[in-house]
Amino acid sequence: MLDMPGVTRDGLDVQIEDNELTITGRRKARPVQGTWLVKERLEGSFEAAYTVDDTIDPAKIEASLDDGVLTVTLHIKEAVKPRRIPVKSG
Repeated sequence: MLDMPGVTRDGLDVQIEDNELTITGRRKARPVQGTWLVKERLEGSFEAAYTVDDTIDPAKIEASLDDGVLTVTLHIKEAVKPRRIPVKSG
């Protein structure tokens, strides 16, 4: 999960290529009323990249943005998941 206050879905891009998950976005400036001593919300473009190993299924990566929080869900490939082997008697 990544906090992204002020970022909209239109200003966000999530891609996977060659085992690298890249998140790029743009936070637009908001009109400011009055005079401020401190402005803590940054504006402009940003990018974050994460290496994803071969156990992740790139076709099943999901992303959702809700109330300024981006959630990226990674699913493990079926072939990599542990499986239980039944034990037969005699």
